[in-house]
Amino acid sequence: MTRRGFIGLGALAAASIPVLSACTGSSSPGAQRASGPPKKGGVLKLGMLGGGSSETLDPTRPLNNIDSSRSGQIYDLAYSQDPEGRTIPWLIQEATPGATAWKLRVRDGVTFHDGRPLTAADLAWSYNWALNASNGSYGRGALLSGRVKSVRALDKTTVLIELSQPNFLLDQTLSTFSLAIFPNGTHPGAGGKFIGTGPFKLDRFAAGQRAVFSANPNYWGGSGDFVSEGPYLDGLQIVSITDADALANAVRSGQVDAVTGIAFEHLAAFQQTPEFTVYNSPSGNCNVHAMDTQAAPYNDPRVRKALRLLVDREQQVSNGVSGQGKVANDLFAWFDPYYAADLPQISYDPDQAKSLLKAAGMETATFELNSTSATPGVLASANLLAESAGRAGVNVKVKQVPYESYFSTTYLKKPFFGSQWALGLTQTWNNALTSDAPYPETRWKNAQWSSLYNQALASSDEARRKSLLADAQKILHDEGGYIIPVFTNHSDVARSKVAGLVKSAPFAGALSDFRGAWIE
Repeated sequence: MTRRGFIGLGALAAASIPVLSACTGSSSPGAQRASGPPKKGGVLKLGMLGGGSSETLDPTRPLNNIDSSRSGQIYDLAYSQDPEGRTIPWLIQEATPGATAWKLRVRDGVTFHDGRPLTAADLAWSYNWALNASNGSYGRGALLSGRVKSVRALDKTTVLIELSQPNFLLDQTLSTFSLAIFPNGTHPGAGGKFIGTGPFKLDRFAAGQRAVFSANPNYWGGSGDFVSEGPYLDGLQIVSITDADALANAVRSGQVDAVTGIAFEHLAAFQQTPEFTVYNSPSGNCNVHAMDTQAAPYNDPRVRKALRLLVDREQQVSNGVSGQGKVANDLFAWFDPYYAADLPQISYDPDQAKSLLKAAGMETATFELNSTSATPGVLASANLLAESAGRAGVNVKVKQVPYESYFSTTYLKKPFFGSQWALGLTQTWNNALTSDAPYPETRWKNAQWSSLYNQALASSDEARRKSLLADAQKILHDEGGYIIPVFTNHSDVARSKVAGLVKSAPFAGALSDFRGAWIE
C-alpha cells in the first residue's frame, strides 16, 4: 500500500514527505495554546495506530501509515506536494523536462545524517535501486508507470532520467512516497542504519512499540516558501498504539503529547477540553472498497456499478465520519488540478442496482466485504454500505479482520476489501491502476483507459492533457473497481503545550511535519 494509504491503512494517507503551510489548528474552548517565539529543546511523543510486528523503517517498502510517518522524518524526496496538491521541487533545485528525458539539478547545501553531501549520484543510485526488481522496492512500479527507463548521474549535480515513452508529469512520479533518497552505494537498513537528509535521525526502533529520533543539527531547511529554521525539538518519538480507543486515551492521559488520525467519534470530547488543540481540516483521505475486476462476480461491470449505486453517500458522511468529510464520486483526489469535478454525482439508487444485479444473475448473491478498523471511518463505511444495501434487499456481509493480520491474510488477497488512499491523481493511478502498479487493488485492465492515460502523459499541451485525464476518469467513474463514498477530514489532537504544528499537503494533517514544532 500510503502510500499514506492503508497506507492510507496504508499507499496509502499521510505519510509521505510533508510540506508546510499555514496552521489550521483550532483550540478547544478556554484552551491556552502555546504561543510566542519557538523554544529549543524537549522531546515530543506522537501516538499513531500501529502495525505490530510488520512495522518497518524501510521507506521503499512501507506497509502502513506509521511506517511512512517514521520514514518521513528520516528521508526526503526529489519532489513533494504543497498544501494545494501541486508538485514542487524538494531535493531538486531545478528541472529541464523533455519528451523522452529529464535533467534534474540537485539542490546545493544538503547533507546526509552522516555528513556526506547530497550529489547526483545519490539520486541515480536511489532510483536504480528501486528499479532493480530483486530489491523489492514499491517504488519500482511507480517509476515504470512513470515511463522511467534509465537513470544516471552526468556530473556531481546533474541527473539524467531517460524515458521509455514521453511523460511530462515525471515530477509527480518522483514525489511518490516510496522513492526516498539515500546515499550512493548503500540502502535503508544496511548495517542496521537508516540514513537520509531529513530533519530527524534515528536512534532506535522496535517494531510495534516505538521509534526514537534525535534532531538533525545539520538539516538543510527545506525548499522555496517552505523553509524551516528547525527542528527546534531535541527529539521525537513515534509510539505505536493498538486501537482507536487506546489512541485517544494515550493523549488524554499524557502518555503521548499528540496523536494523529483520531477516530471521528472522539473529536467532540477533545474540542470541549481546554488542555487540547484539535487540528481538523479537509483532506484527500478517502476510505475505499476495492473490487477485483478480474475475479467473479466483480469482473462483471454491472455488478460493480450496482454495488456503487447501493452506497448512501450522505449517510456515509453523517454517520460514518460524524460529518467530518464530504461526499465523493468514486474518483480519487478532489484537490488535484486534474480532478474531473464536472462528472455526474453517483447517488443511492436501489432500483437501478437491483435491476443490474438481476441482469447479471446475482440478485440473490451474498457479497463479502473484508474490512478492518485501523483507519478512522473504514470499518464504519463498510457497515453502512451493508446497511444501505440491505434496505434494497441486497446482502453485503462485512467481515472484520484484525489489523495485525490484515496485510497477510486479506489485502490484495480477497476480491472485495477496504483500503484508503490520499495521494494526487497520477500518483494514485501509478500506484494502483497501471499495469506496473505496486498496489493493484482492483487489478484494473482497460485498454481505452490506458491509451488515454498514455496520451495524457505524452502531451505537452496542458489543456489537452486535462481533457484526456478527464476522459480517463469518466471510464473509472462508469466502470471502475473502486467504491469511494467520502473524502474524510484529517483530524489530529495535541496537548496545548505543543506549538508550531502546521497543516501539510492535502493528504496529510498537522502531525506529519515537526520541523517547526516546539514544546512550551
